[in-house]
Amino acid sequence: HHALVLKREKVRKTYHFRAWKIDVSTVITAEVKQNVLPQKGAVSGDHERQVTWQKEVISYEVELELDTYALIQNLDAKKSGQRHKLWELLSDFIFAARDLACIAAEPSPLPLPPSLSPLPPGLLDERARARYREENGDDEEPIIGHYLYRLRDPRLP
Repeated sequence: HHALVLKREKVRKTYHFRAWKIDVSTVITAEVKQNVLPQKGAVSGDHERQVTWQKEVISYEVELELDTYALIQNLDAKKSGQRHKLWELLSDFIFAARDLACIAAEPSPLPLPPSLSPLPPGLLDERARARYREENGDDEEPIIGHYLYRLRDPRLP
């Protein structure tokens, strides 16, 4: 005899990396509120239990799993005195876990980066800069390098 006491639905999204994976899941759980047996003399087909559920509870899970194949390869290489990347493998895994924990602990979105002062005049090709501003407005400009202006308009030299 089995008693129905809980229902649980899980929707999982997995992100695969080289040596580990991250599973992000939404879990919907509900407990039985009432589990009623049918009355004697019930019509055929009504002999199954009538179940009502308590309000569903939604929770979220994050799982970080290290690939055992990569771990065993590096452990075997270390044991046999061969070149290995065990330190890199384990530290990257731990740093990923730490970073996920830090992001999860943020009470609000991360702040925007500060506004940077404009580049000094003469540093960029003014035609490329003018074309970029024409399409994107005067408020934002690339901050990494002048080649980004040329990417927007490959016709410029």
